Amino acid sequence: MDLHCRARCLLIVLTIALLAPRFARAQDAQYWDNQYGTKAQLLGGLVVGSPSDLSATYYNPAWVAMGVDASLLVTTIAVEYSSLNLKHALGDGTNPGYDRLGSSPGFLAGRFNALKLEGWQLAWSVIERVKFLYDAAGLRIDEHMLPSQPEDTWKTAEAFRQTKTEESWYGFTFSRAIGEHTAFGATPYLAYRSQSQRIQGTSRALNGMGDESATYLVNEFSFGHYRLLAKFGLAFDYEPVTFGVTLTTPGLGIYGSGDVYSHLSASGIDLDGNGSPDDFVVANAQEDLTATWKSPLSLAVGLAWRNGNTGLHFTAEWFDAVSQEQVLDPAPFNNQTTSDRIYWNIGIEQNSVLNYGLGLDHRFSNKFSLYGAVRSDRSTLDSDPNSSLLMATWDLWHFSTGASFQFMGVGFTSGLQYSLGSGTADQFMDLSEDNADGILAPLQHAELRYRRLKFVVGFDLALLTSSSEQ
Repeated sequence: MDLHCRARCLLIVLTIALLAPRFARAQDAQYWDNQYGTKAQLLGGLVVGSPSDLSATYYNPAWVAMGVDASLLVTTIAVEYSSLNLKHALGDGTNPGYDRLGSSPGFLAGRFNALKLEGWQLAWSVIERVKFLYDAAGLRIDEHMLPSQPEDTWKTAEAFRQTKTEESWYGFTFSRAIGEHTAFGATPYLAYRSQSQRIQGTSRALNGMGDESATYLVNEFSFGHYRLLAKFGLAFDYEPVTFGVTLTTPGLGIYGSGDVYSHLSASGIDLDGNGSPDDFVVANAQEDLTATWKSPLSLAVGLAWRNGNTGLHFTAEWFDAVSQEQVLDPAPFNNQTTSDRIYWNIGIEQNSVLNYGLGLDHRFSNKFSLYGAVRSDRSTLDSDPNSSLLMATWDLWHFSTGASFQFMGVGFTSGLQYSLGSGTADQFMDLSEDNADGILAPLQHAELRYRRLKFVVGFDLALLTSSSEQ
């Protein structure tokens, strides 16, 4: 089997291996991807400067002391369809993608009416901050028959990638009025993040002389991490204008642990061109590693203006950069075949971003209102996929609309959100039939297209009389 054929077989696996040191983050490369609450969600979360519902525990805890809302707010009924497609990610004509229909991150909050603290309004909240699953695969099988001539070659290869990320925040809110027009609030959070990824690839080649080569690769990691953070808010109510400011602290790590596993083997491949196959294997697994995860400092400002039954809402939020950090730091190990020293690199680095948006609501009556909003959602990763740590380098735009209404004493909301983004990413590998340059061939960029449609139903349930209503 010629060197190019052998090298091509190895290329399939080595190009996957290049992905392994990169820490593949999930969709939370965009901080404004998920929004919460009933009315607040229909307004795209652009409510830092205006009272809305108990999602204020997240957006601006100061409004908990100044707003009148139900004692219990639940927004767990959210269904979304998302589509992520990578055009030519495995070479020309091969477009691995992933379509998903499932639940969207939810939100649950309530007031502590039975717990009294003089001058303070108290509330609790549980937020699914991140919920992301990516599962894609690619396959290439030569269509012609097995080779009958010595110079003919038959090849097959396949690869898949699975990524799963979940993060939940558990908060307790303190909020109190300071005079007639001002309030202060704070929500400390305990956050837990879990993430896992597995990349696997195999390839096989056979020529007419009966020579055979094969490669196999697995790269896998998983970790869980606990951290503390807090939101501090100020709210100002000077009708018809209201405005607010929210500061979110960086995360303070408490505890985290994780595991890594890597395996790369090949047989029947002549790497040095001396006419003899250079079989090799390298494998390593490490458990109970210390995991680290950082979240940034952010500052949000919001302004709202109401003219009769119509309200206009604006919010902008700046997120600080997150410096380079090894999420997992496994010890280096020796290649079992060559004795070369191999160093892991499972790191993450995020850029500073500024997001902004505009929302509109109109009250037709005390029981029926319509909402609409548009907001930006910048990626925290570099626009050049070659220098980023994952494929999620695309910016998003979110468009939301919906209505709120009263029925049998319960406040309902229903609405739709459409999200879109596009960009480029590294190819997983190049399985193109006309790629004859083997390991010398540089990887090209794959075209990426992301779309999501979310349907939300929420409700405000006044199980108890809230303090603000007494």
